Amino acid sequence: MAAVRADASGAAALFAELAVHVDRLYPFAAIAVAVRQATTVALDAEGQAARRGGDSARLSGWHAHLCLALRLVSPEVLDRDRPITRRRIDRKMNPDRRWVLIERHGLGSYLVEAGAAEIQRDDCGQLHRLARRLGDPILAVRVMNHTPEPDGSVREFWLPVPPTMATARQGRCLDLQSAR
Repeated sequence: MAAVRADASGAAALFAELAVHVDRLYPFAAIAVAVRQATTVALDAEGQAARRGGDSARLSGWHAHLCLALRLVSPEVLDRDRPITRRRIDRKMNPDRRWVLIERHGLGSYLVEAGAAEIQRDDCGQLHRLARRLGDPILAVRVMNHTPEPDGSVREFWLPVPPTMATARQGRCLDLQSAR
């Protein structure tokens, strides 16, 4: 919402007009904070945005445990009929849209396809790094679930970690702390 300046006589009229278009309005001496009506997002059991009826979800919380990392993206990014390819991901300039596509494609699949290098390995997992033209590199720890699936297979997980991590143990410990 654009900032609007007004003299004292016009402030009341602007305030009244603004109040009609927002859910909450918190006026202060120099500014007013306007809050739009809340958007409801339905999440499935995996923390993925669920679609209701024919409406496409516009606000996406891809990981329910990262509820503060909700991203507003266009319906095009969430279109389940459009295949997600590495090329499509790499062409997105908007980092939020790029991350949602990476997460929908699968972080591990994307990093393998993009040629991420294993830079360190220890008993906690393998630390992989993907350099990028724009922005920070992507780092992730590849870990194996020690509890077998019902069919006896073992699942792997790719945990994104900050680009400052130097070891898989560092990244894994960080992930365990954030899960608490």
